[in-house]
Amino acid sequence: MGCFRLKVTSEEPEQDPGQAMESEYARAAGVVIGAAGRASQANQKLAPALANNPDGGRVMAAMIADYSLVTPSNQTEHNVVFEMAHIEILAGKQGEFEAAVQQALPLFARAKGCHGAELHHIVERDTSYVLLVRWNTVQDHMVSFRESDDFQEWRKLVGPFFAKAPEVVHSEVAVK
Repeated sequence: MGCFRLKVTSEEPEQDPGQAMESEYARAAGVVIGAAGRASQANQKLAPALANNPDGGRVMAAMIADYSLVTPSNQTEHNVVFEMAHIEILAGKQGEFEAAVQQALPLFARAKGCHGAELHHIVERDTSYVLLVRWNTVQDHMVSFRESDDFQEWRKLVGPFFAKAPEVVHSEVAVK
């Protein structure tokens, strides 16, 4: 199981209907689409978020490129472990760092036990970020991913921007 990837197509004539574009709308809606017969329910939840595509055109189709079960964040189907990595980067490198993280996200998408990754910027500090990654287990992160070639590629892409080594902790939901 990997991270979910939602793809949408547009019916605008200037855009090839067969060409899918990555959707940020699913993340904005906090929606994960499931394999266990929940696609229509999830599509109902996605509709408001996808209806006003700022890139132009109405959404014709939503396709799931992975079978991971994704639900609104307040309705998690099973407990996940959250990796929270506090990252301090070099001053003036925010744009380059964010672009490198965007480029590296597919590395998490194919990692065993990964259910998604997000980079959050700390509003009060220009050079501070938190990488939030959802894993099945700590072992999926610390063993399966950290010992993989994809982790080495992650560090190759983003490591040059680090002001110091990231501080990483894991958490799980205690109270909802």
